[in-house]
Amino acid sequence: MDEDIDGCIQCKYESYDLVAYKVPKNRIKNFEENDCLGLYNQAAIYFLLCTKGKQTFYVGQARKRKNNQAANRRIVEPHSDDEWDTALIFTTKDALSISDLAYLENYYYNAAKSANLFTVTNRNEPSTDYSISDYTKRRLELLVKHIDMVVKLFGYSIFLGNEACKQGKNMQSRTKHSIKDIEFSSSLTGKMYRGFKNTKGTLSIVEIDSNYEIPNRSNPSKKEIVAAALNDLGVPVSDVDKDNLYQMYRKLSKLLSIDLSDVEFYESYDEDDENIYYINDGNHQSVMIYNNNKYILKANSYISINLNSNNPTCDIQRKDIETGIIDVVGEVGVLKEDKCFNSASSAAKYVKGYSVNGLIIWKDKNGVTFKEKNQ
Repeated sequence: MDEDIDGCIQCKYESYDLVAYKVPKNRIKNFEENDCLGLYNQAAIYFLLCTKGKQTFYVGQARKRKNNQAANRRIVEPHSDDEWDTALIFTTKDALSISDLAYLENYYYNAAKSANLFTVTNRNEPSTDYSISDYTKRRLELLVKHIDMVVKLFGYSIFLGNEACKQGKNMQSRTKHSIKDIEFSSSLTGKMYRGFKNTKGTLSIVEIDSNYEIPNRSNPSKKEIVAAALNDLGVPVSDVDKDNLYQMYRKLSKLLSIDLSDVEFYESYDEDDENIYYINDGNHQSVMIYNNNKYILKANSYISINLNSNNPTCDIQRKDIETGIIDVVGEVGVLKEDKCFNSASSAAKYVKGYSVNGLIIWKDKNGVTFKEKNQ
């Protein structure tokens, strides 16, 4: 943007649609006039640096406003009298959500604190959203890596030099346990649950209908709920008190993980009301027909497009999106032709994008599960 390296610099990271700006304080008010990409009014995360004398660091978030302005006004209005000389601004073409901004702001506050290379001037630790999904967390962790790379390219070492920072202490960047995102039922309570790795790297179990998270000390406990789910699948748990929750959960995850490598295509079959099953997700519905031991996911079914790079299901979805078998409409996918699977669970996993027990999640028009009708 400027020929002078000490002036305004714009950096575009093509592979992630990340756009970064380095702007001197004396140029911040009229900077938007030179924003050739038109992204400066997007939601953004920003750093305010004082690089002369005592080095200070401030991290903030700018949400998009109704007047179509975000970072430009958010930095100018409350920080014009603060002591800083350079602003680093990061935004993306795909708008950052409120949860995204909260996660990034909290992450970089703790990163700068841990590195202890700049004095952090935020008065309080920014709050974060601990309920974000595993997919969202991994997406943001990838964004963090790219932002860190751009910060180095701009010539600053803000988050380096401290092992606690590298290891992710206070950063929630490494997991304490290997935890998969699954849905399961438990006969102990008669409810459906979703288990996932939270931003602290530990296991969260949430009731799907109420979105209530089971606390660590509850009655029944997480261990009792998971143990009952294992018993339901024919895996007896002899002593819940002695068994480890994470070991039981990993065993449950493996039982619910279905190999999708042999998915094939078939022509549509005649519909039979007694053999039609549904997955309802808010305003979206997926339909499966069970016919002669074949599980046919019907055209026009809703398909999740929250693609997790660590899930082989998503490789199939990505390929189907590329070939037009899945049509992306806004934030959802729509299956354009019938598709046949080797089990109810593999069809459900394709729909949801993560491991799930299809025997329970598929229900007929009366709410009766596939398992109850076919046991």
